[in-house]
Amino acid sequence: MRNNAEHREQSAFFQILALNEKRYPYLKYIFAVANGGNRNIITATMLKAEGVKRGIWDVCIPFPNGKAHGAFIEFKAGKNKLTPEQIEFGSAVTDAGHSTTVAYDCMSAIDFVEGYFGITLAT
Repeated sequence: MRNNAEHREQSAFFQILALNEKRYPYLKYIFAVANGGNRNIITATMLKAEGVKRGIWDVCIPFPNGKAHGAFIEFKAGKNKLTPEQIEFGSAVTDAGHSTTVAYDCMSAIDFVEGYFGITLAT
């Protein structure tokens, strides 16, 4: 089940990105992956058939930065840890040349994006 604190932090993260899209237009193409949350069996079956997979991280940054091919962010709250599937995914994309971070709050995710692109975002 999706944690409310994770939802709040990830929502705030995307609000800050939206505030900065005019200055950095590529920010509008950073997207969330809708893998988490409770769903009824019909919806869960349909999503699985469409390719939804356990362990895929919450946010995808589909642009290279000169050092990495792209990046992924996984939001966690409180004492939550990565699941075994999330650890496996994180290792696979890191091995493939992507940057990754686990963010326990909105600002750590923003710091990651700023560092990844070498930019400063208005918050």
